[in-house]
Amino acid sequence: MQTVRCARAALGLLCASRHTATAVVHRLAGVANEPRREIVKKAFSLLLLAIVPIAALCATPAQEKAFVDAYKKAFEAKDEKALTGFLYTKGADPQALEFYKMMMTGDMGGKITSIQLADLDAKDKERAKGGPGPNGKPMKFTLPPTKKLVIKTETKDANGSSSSSSEVFVAESDGKLVIPAPGPAS
Repeated sequence: MQTVRCARAALGLLCASRHTATAVVHRLAGVANEPRREIVKKAFSLLLLAIVPIAALCATPAQEKAFVDAYKKAFEAKDEKALTGFLYTKGADPQALEFYKMMMTGDMGGKITSIQLADLDAKDKERAKGGPGPNGKPMKFTLPPTKKLVIKTETKDANGSSSSSSEVFVAESDGKLVIPAPGPAS
């Protein structure tokens, strides 16, 4: 029983709930006489096995950098086709899709002063849940956003200069980063 308590305490630091840690320990313990070290090894191995598939779904820093660089290159080249190619269109509402295309290509005359892929904060996560669409019906993103692309641009002309900032949610599909367009909520 002492072995079970020690393993439960160690797992309690890693597991989201005490009940989860307890269930894992009891499954691993099997026999009360098994050495504590063996139980902790098995628990750690199981936790790694549970975490690895989740980590595999996350984009690597290299993939994130490649996405940002490709977006910036397409924007600065005024390549509308390449920019709209970042959109994930499966299940998207046609009106929302057209709006996203317009939004992505609208500032193409400007110069990017800053572009970064940022983590979602609490407000972003709430917005990512969806809301009313152009027709007033509920909409949600076709893929769950995992990051946001924050772009700051500056435009100069004979009348002076202006700067703008925009954000767009980014998600992952089939191992690549995309910009999800909203679709009808089920």
